[in-house]
Amino acid sequence: MDLFKRNFNLTKPPPKSFINSCFQEYKRQDALVEGCQFIRDILPWFPDDPELMEQEESARKDLYDQLLKAADTQWKSA
Repeated sequence: MDLFKRNFNLTKPPPKSFINSCFQEYKRQDALVEGCQFIRDILPWFPDDPELMEQEESARKDLYDQLLKAADTQWKSA
């Protein structure tokens, strides 16, 4: 992420296709926390973009679902 932030910023944002590719790679690797944080870091660069807002909502939902599943597993094993 440091390399990403060195190359892109608010005044020089990455192409949306690149953002989508990065986010999909996080999901593919089941790195939901990192994917959610990535989208949250990028969202202010595109404040009115409905596609990115939808991705952020999806990332939060996926992360929440993963946390619920982990909590349920721990509850059952306790």
